[in-house]
Amino acid sequence: MKKRLIFGAAAAIVAASLSFVVLAGQKDHEAAREPERLAAALPDYEIIASVRALGYYPTTPVFRRGPYYVLQASDAYGAKLRVVADAQLGDIVSIRPVFVPRYDAGPRIIHVPQAGEAAPANRK
Repeated sequence: MKKRLIFGAAAAIVAASLSFVVLAGQKDHEAAREPERLAAALPDYEIIASVRALGYYPTTPVFRRGPYYVLQASDAYGAKLRVVADAQLGDIVSIRPVFVPRYDAGPRIIHVPQAGEAAPANRK
C-alpha cells in the first residue's frame, strides 16, 4: 500500500514538473514571435487613410492594441465613434458609438382630466 502511495506521489511530481517545462517553453516561443508580429503591421497613416475613405474623420491619434489599431472618429453628423482596425491588413473590424444613451424608464403617460370629468378617487 505504501509503495503505491509513494509511486503515485512521484508520478504527480513528475507530471507537474513537465507541465511547467512545457508552459515555459511556450512562453519563450511566443516572446520570440512578438517582434515578427509587430514588424508585419501597417503604418498608422494607412489606417487613417482607410478610415477617411469610409467617410469618417479621425479625431484622435491611432493607438496600437496588440493585433489592432484603435482610434476615435466622427461621422458626417458629428457622432463620435470608436474604430478598430486590423494592424496587418488594415481592414476595419469594428465601428461603434463612443457614447450610447441609455433609457432606463419608459415614457410617462399622464392623464389630465378634462372639464366635467371626475378625478380618480384612489390617488396616492
